Amino acid sequence: MGNTVRTITDPDLDMYRHHLESEEKSRATTEKYIRDVKALKTYIGNQSITKGLIIAYKNHLQNHYKATRINSMLAGINSFLTFMGWQEYRVKQLVFPLQKSFLTI
Repeated sequence: MGNTVRTITDPDLDMYRHHLESEEKSRATTEKYIRDVKALKTYIGNQSITKGLIIAYKNHLQNHYKATRINSMLAGINSFLTFMGWQEYRVKQLVFPLQKSFLTI
């Protein structure tokens, strides 16, 4: 890792969009993932991406969105991080308490 500066650039977003399209993701999914990464980019500004910064963003989201929305956003962000080869910065999604289901016979 060293002192490598890892930021999100517009060319990165263009390459990621092309990747999603080549993976035959729907237009809605592609647009949503790009929007989610742009929101992360706005949050971090010019800072280099770190695991701690991604975790701080995840915590920030918890103050503004429900868990299902956060997990949806994290899916796009984690996908982008993997695409960029930055898997070490991926974060876990929020865990929901298990709900009991009852079978009727």
